Amino acid sequence: MGKTTQKLGVAFLSAAMLLSAAPGVANAATINASTAIGKYGQAHQGELGNPVTDEQKFANGASAQEFEHGLVTYSQRTGTRTLTNAQEIQAFKNAGGVEKFGALESGSWNNTFCGQSVTTFDGKTRWMVVVDAKTQPSSSVDLNSAEGNQWKKDRVKTNACFPDNAPVVDQPTEPTDPAQPENLVANLDWSKATYVQYKNALLLQTDTTAYVTAADANGVRVANAPVYEVEWLKTNEAARQVWTWENYNSGKLSLLGLPIAPATWNGNTSTQTFDYGTVTWTRGSERPTVELTQEGTVKLESAAQVHGYDIRAEGYTGNLTPLDDRFLIEKTSEFIFVYDSKADTAGWMDPRVFDEFVKDPDRFGTIKYSGSIGDGRGGPIYNYMITYFDEPEGGETQVTGFMTKSVTVSSDRDGNYIIDNEPELAPLTDPATVDWSKYATLMGNQQALYFQDGDSALIIAANPDGTPKMGAKAVRSDVLGFQMTRFDGRWDHNFASAWVYGSPYTDEITNAGALGLPLADGRYVEENGQKYYLQDFEGGSIKWAVPASRLIESDDSKVEITLNALGEARLAANDPQLPAVNG
Repeated sequence: MGKTTQKLGVAFLSAAMLLSAAPGVANAATINASTAIGKYGQAHQGELGNPVTDEQKFANGASAQEFEHGLVTYSQRTGTRTLTNAQEIQAFKNAGGVEKFGALESGSWNNTFCGQSVTTFDGKTRWMVVVDAKTQPSSSVDLNSAEGNQWKKDRVKTNACFPDNAPVVDQPTEPTDPAQPENLVANLDWSKATYVQYKNALLLQTDTTAYVTAADANGVRVANAPVYEVEWLKTNEAARQVWTWENYNSGKLSLLGLPIAPATWNGNTSTQTFDYGTVTWTRGSERPTVELTQEGTVKLESAAQVHGYDIRAEGYTGNLTPLDDRFLIEKTSEFIFVYDSKADTAGWMDPRVFDEFVKDPDRFGTIKYSGSIGDGRGGPIYNYMITYFDEPEGGETQVTGFMTKSVTVSSDRDGNYIIDNEPELAPLTDPATVDWSKYATLMGNQQALYFQDGDSALIIAANPDGTPKMGAKAVRSDVLGFQMTRFDGRWDHNFASAWVYGSPYTDEITNAGALGLPLADGRYVEENGQKYYLQDFEGGSIKWAVPASRLIESDDSKVEITLNALGEARLAANDPQLPAVNG
């Protein structure tokens, strides 16, 4: 390798000798039972032995503790991982260990180009460290760096590891060079493989196992691409169908990418690293367990909305936080991402849907995915998130946010309904208490100040500078108050929007705008079972058919407008401020 290293004259060193120097060993190390490493150490004390150092927390967010027979690391992203081979532990420590490279992402695995290696995450980037005494132990590469990306691009052609940059330190000797095992995949017949289109991969199943290798867009195997055995892709049909997207769901398993290392086995349990995560699988288990990398988690969040214009707030990071022992979530400024570890599915939710969902996570079924309605323009009525759920009986439920706290549900099982979480309306405000300088909006077309009062409104004539006119009296209008909070302003228009803004298509005023200001509070009447609201304005009068329920986000219900002479003159002159007609 071009560097001089001093070999230790022993055939084998115990883990305790490698993990600890003489000073401090006499002081018995302890296990902190309140930490993830401590709990793992207690549960696996038969395998790990006693601790030889206390647990340490490093600046990169990783924690580590050394035991007689292993090194245990932990971070929030990687979870608890172990390295148990004494020579591999020493090679990792010689390279810089947890303090430099962060927490292990898995145990060691045989990299096709570098030999036994580990990958780590230091809070900012992923590293690969070679721990194989037969190749270039203690050398390392930042997998996200320019050097790392170039190596990943070139390695299939060069069939070589990255440059050896290991520190010059003492390395333990190899006991015996075992004979190289026969290449078990050399004679595989890839003409019998299945092309996995969405992963550009070939999947070859034998009688007992399965193999995966990279393919081009035409389904032809990439020359010299490594081949990895993935036994669960043969034996677990449900997991295989999700990985190949034959039975797509929005969970982790579908987003793993391709294997990038052989599986390592501990009894009947294997651990294997893929492009975007690590898979742990036990023979006979229901399905594999997946831990995604941060890049993989971002892909998970991105893929959870499967159709519609992307109206999610930018900035979702892949940093998920637990919600009890089943769900992982991330909240953005607009929506909430929810991953269900029980079902391995994920979706985005409107906050109103999320608030209802957490009360009973199974009430709508199992999260399926999410989508949006709208193209990004306009207001919330025309741009909203739908969360889809699979019902246990096989149907589908769609849930969306509604008004301020409620949700609408469209269910194959239960029909369509609204969960009414709207707060009770507060008592109406006394007009004499309104601070018009703080809580009112100047309606330019009408030269009036507008105060939203629940589902009602108070209106007072105003000067151009936004102050109430001398002697003006505030008038209440329920039709304007109700409709002003229930129109979108893009395609959806109603009497209130026309009163304020005029025609949505031209600069002209409409009959509503020609009315001017209300003269007195409105009144309710009932005709043939229908409730109406009547109100007199400067330029005429209105008759509004009141909706049967306030639980509507959009109200374009019919408002009959009758203009008087002033209203007609304003409409003809296209001037909502035209004074009264003389004579």
